[in-house]
Amino acid sequence: VRSGHDAALDRANRALWDLSPDMLAVARLDGAFVAVDAAWSLVLGYSADELTSRPFCEFVVPADRSSVDEAVVSLGIRGHGVATLDCQVKCADGGLRHLVLVWKLADDGAEAYVLGRDVTDLKTVERERNRAARYSRSLIEASLDPLVTISALGITADGSAATEEVTGVPRDTLIGSDFSSYFTEPDQ
Repeated sequence: VRSGHDAALDRANRALWDLSPDMLAVARLDGAFVAVDAAWSLVLGYSADELTSRPFCEFVVPADRSSVDEAVVSLGIRGHGVATLDCQVKCADGGLRHLVLVWKLADDGAEAYVLGRDVTDLKTVERERNRAARYSRSLIEASLDPLVTISALGITADGSAATEEVTGVPRDTLIGSDFSSYFTEPDQ
């Protein structure tokens, strides 16, 4: 006989499953999903039936499959309780989404619980930020004059090789330091 507490916990778990913006799943230790929440379909465009009809790894791009397989297998064989995966997954429309997945071995060791988050937009912003930083860096280094970039708070954000020569301070030391320490006369 189930207690009222157990029934309430079941209802709460069902509500969390239905309401979560994150991708939730239950998987066998061979990597096949046995249940997925609606977020999987929203993100990837596959139905729940499609997502549970074959191993998850078949949705993963070929370049990421071996690391996904290894992480999932390590849950059961090596007894690791948690595996975090960073992979690209093919969508039903042919596009790609970048997912971070955390697989946790159930207490009984018979299945795993999966929490997924779509980080595609974050990865795109990160790539763009890195591209912009490389471009800015190339502009700074193209000049023969000492150049620095500083934040609104007066902290040195970057500096050219010529700046290192003028100050005698390595670039790594300049970055993050107070600009006025090197380029003003504080006593005046």
